[in-house]
Amino acid sequence: MSENFPGEMFKNKKEELTNDEIAEIGRKIITEKENKEKQIVKGIIYKNDIEIKRGEVPTEREITETIRDLIAGNKFEVSREIIDLDKGTILREINIPTKDGHIEYEYMRKGNHGRMKSLNSNISIAYYDKNGMPEGGGIVARYNNGRWRLIT
Repeated sequence: MSENFPGEMFKNKKEELTNDEIAEIGRKIITEKENKEKQIVKGIIYKNDIEIKRGEVPTEREITETIRDLIAGNKFEVSREIIDLDKGTILREINIPTKDGHIEYEYMRKGNHGRMKSLNSNISIAYYDKNGMPEGGGIVARYNNGRWRLIT
């Protein structure tokens, strides 16, 4: 039995899992993810010459709450998301349909991520017309010293 994957304790069971067993697996996975998030924020991560210090990388909860505040109750869909299982969300794109096209919010985590690179953890906005052509945008929020700062 591996401690890395809580579900392996049930791997050899022939019968169906009970709701309590499924809930326990879920709790262990969530706890493990939260612990990893805390380790990321507490430590310093060096990745491809970009130093990431405590307070420079938001938690999943901080990302979600800030995007929720920015979209202000509008209907949306997550169009793309890139997640590193060890370090959390790298990229999240949210689309909000409008009568003239759509608005896209994009969260990008600080660091080098293959072809993507960001010196800061930011949320940007882009406006698109009905044909999908960009019409403008920019950075609307930057994460620094453990909190989001709105950029106007």
